[in-house]
Amino acid sequence: MWSVLAAAIGLYLAVALLVKPAGAANNANVERVLMILAAAYVLLSIPARRLLRAQADAAGSGFMRWLSEIVPLVLCQAAGVTGVLLRLASGSPHYYLFLLLALAGMLFNVPRR
Repeated sequence: MWSVLAAAIGLYLAVALLVKPAGAANNANVERVLMILAAAYVLLSIPARRLLRAQADAAGSGFMRWLSEIVPLVLCQAAGVTGVLLRLASGSPHYYLFLLLALAGMLFNVPRR
């Protein structure tokens, strides 16, 4: 599952490169706010994983354990999607920073058996 979600970041890059942006209105303030939001997603994924793992271990639930693996990865994916949407909506040249941030978050959340 992790490898599929990590490969999706490569697909986001392909979409960002192949699809022409709708506009060219770069707004540095909007980029900063979205970068802070994306960083918050990635940073939140680490304690979310720990909290969900603790709840899964306490409940002894396989489904909760699965959620403890998926939810942090989806939070990291949200950072990448934010960058792609920024690229498509405003033509921002800094979309790759969001993708790198998402990939770094994915690397922090590699499932351990």
